[in-house]
Amino acid sequence: MESTRWEHRVWFDGPAEPLERLAREGEEVGAEYRTDTYLLGPDAALLPKLRDNARFEVKRLLETKDGLERWRAETSLPFPVSGANVYRVLPGVPSESLRSPEALLAYAATLEGLRIVAVRKHRRRYAFDEGEAEITMTQGGSLPAATLGIEAPDHDGAMALVRRLGTDPFPNRSYGTALRG
Repeated sequence: MESTRWEHRVWFDGPAEPLERLAREGEEVGAEYRTDTYLLGPDAALLPKLRDNARFEVKRLLETKDGLERWRAETSLPFPVSGANVYRVLPGVPSESLRSPEALLAYAATLEGLRIVAVRKHRRRYAFDEGEAEITMTQGGSLPAATLGIEAPDHDGAMALVRRLGTDPFPNRSYGTALRG
């Protein structure tokens, strides 16, 4: 399951024109409530998380260009997960910790240098010709109230969507970057 995509994510504490423009111009294609629990280790290019306490996911930052980040989704597995998919993130994880999200989190909590941060999300996704965008209201960690994320399979599509929605003046900060402060 290795696919790449270009991303641009900006954060807001209140109403902002890009959020309003997205809701006005995009075609809403889905909404969900979920909690993602991030496992923040020393490697800032690696972003592992438990998605809604059901899946173990890892994505890796490959490059940055023109303010965009290109990420590769490396793992997205339901529990129980295999050791090979977890060892590179949590070296030495015992096999019994791979059976459930609760067991994995309990083991992760014993590791020095690893921060565990749960973020509650209300996510609304929108489709555009250039790619997808989302408005996510967040609770948890030290995050601002809202984020607008843009995703596209190619650089040019992501850049066009960034310009269309007016997020180019804002710094691109992934969840990992924002949670690390």
